[in-house]
Amino acid sequence: MEEDKKSLKILHLALQVGVLMIATIFYFLKKEESSISMMPDLYLIAGFSLAILAIFLSSFIFHKSFGANRVLDSSNIKEGRAAYVTRWAMLEGPALINIIFFYKTGNIVFLFIALFLLTFLMSAKPKFVI
Repeated sequence: MEEDKKSLKILHLALQVGVLMIATIFYFLKKEESSISMMPDLYLIAGFSLAILAIFLSSFIFHKSFGANRVLDSSNIKEGRAAYVTRWAMLEGPALINIIFFYKTGNIVFLFIALFLLTFLMSAKPKFVI
């Protein structure tokens, strides 16, 4: 049980740091070309839609697969691990896609959307029974 707790915490932290590092690297690569534009284009609509869909869908699937009891203990560690990893992947994927959109277009709004998703990823940390 302790190893499972430790591995989930490390995985959660690694996903957060990975998104933050990629966002930082791409920001410094595109810093002089970046701008803020709210003109509706296909990338902005797709990036924003993916972010909203990821937030709601990850929460829905997590609650559907893990049930009402969202606290990990020794009896539900396998289901909980699968539910948490699925939730984190569904939040990390659109964040990375928005970072790629930022790198392609130079529109800093995509970076803000990715950081917004990163805050949801940070708040989705695993909860354990003491």
